[in-house]
Amino acid sequence: MPPLVRYPTPSAASIHSWWSDSNPSGATINLHSVARPLIHALYSREARKLTTSPPYLQQFTTEVAEQYLGFLACDVKIVGVSAKVIILRSIQVHLGSALTFDGDSALLCHLFADPTYAEIWCELLTSPHIQIHLLGCSILRRLSTEYAGGVNYLSRPFVLQTAVTLCGLLTSPVPDSLFHATAHSTLAALCITPVGTDVVVEALESNPAIDTRDFLVRVIKLLLGSVTFIRLCMSISSRAGWLIEPGNLKLKVPWSSVDPQEMVVCADAALRHTLALSKDREADLTLLRQAPAILQGPEDFMQQREFFCWFTGELALMRGHDGGASGSGPIPTDELIKCLNAAIEEAEPATRLPAAAGFALEELQVYNWARYHPRAVPV
Repeated sequence: MPPLVRYPTPSAASIHSWWSDSNPSGATINLHSVARPLIHALYSREARKLTTSPPYLQQFTTEVAEQYLGFLACDVKIVGVSAKVIILRSIQVHLGSALTFDGDSALLCHLFADPTYAEIWCELLTSPHIQIHLLGCSILRRLSTEYAGGVNYLSRPFVLQTAVTLCGLLTSPVPDSLFHATAHSTLAALCITPVGTDVVVEALESNPAIDTRDFLVRVIKLLLGSVTFIRLCMSISSRAGWLIEPGNLKLKVPWSSVDPQEMVVCADAALRHTLALSKDREADLTLLRQAPAILQGPEDFMQQREFFCWFTGELALMRGHDGGASGSGPIPTDELIKCLNAAIEEAEPATRLPAAAGFALEELQVYNWARYHPRAVPV
């Protein structure tokens, strides 16, 4: 056997390296730096295969969901941005797919919202890559509003960790407008349940720099969705179905939605009347805690009926100031008056419902007068 010989190399970092007893330090290149691009390519290829192969398109199992989370937990140097975007888009599709867990998307929501995976979602929310951030926020909003039998799958630890992360984005020294907007709407979505609201309010209390008024507006819009006059009637009195005939009413007045800006202003005022609150930061936080329970309570929930009575009065007050010209259509006063009178008859004397309904009746009368005497209304 010939003796070991040291051969010259072009440079110390050359891949044509040498190994001998005279070079105890071993290879002259960093093997990790050579392997990293290969690992990145292999992981990214496996992630793409996972989202495109026919078996996974047919059924989204627990095993596949856990593999997805495993890929999302990897650094972008190992699983690339494009691969993570593909995985997140696939999760978006499966969250609303009938093929998910044989049609049971609740199991999927419960898995993704497991507190043990909260750190993964927090990393996605704070990702500097805009597509990952937007998709992460979108999925979190979907998880926060996904119900099955009235049960929300976001646990307190999960909501707390993600809420603190989103508050950190909102108080960033150099906020990006798009990141700021999506973080704001996602944090508002976490308020969809009383448990989520309590946790978010705790996070807001420790971040006084966040504008609670702006945040409250977003939560109210999310909770109410849209308000139609038929919804007002049905929410004010349980006898609305016997008092009005929606089919015939459409021939007389448009059953249009209340203008979004009107809705938010009137809902804010109505909630403050219902809870007897002022307008300051502490009152805003109290309002945030109580709003989901009031607006999403059962139909016969007395506080909810009181809220919609105050809301009707505030809407009539707002439109009465300009002669009834604002909004997307006239208020069907005759039908609402019937329902408000019924609400007073149904209410127990000890409640505040008669006062709320009485306020609405007075403002509807002023609104009716203003519609037919527009010139008499002060500008």
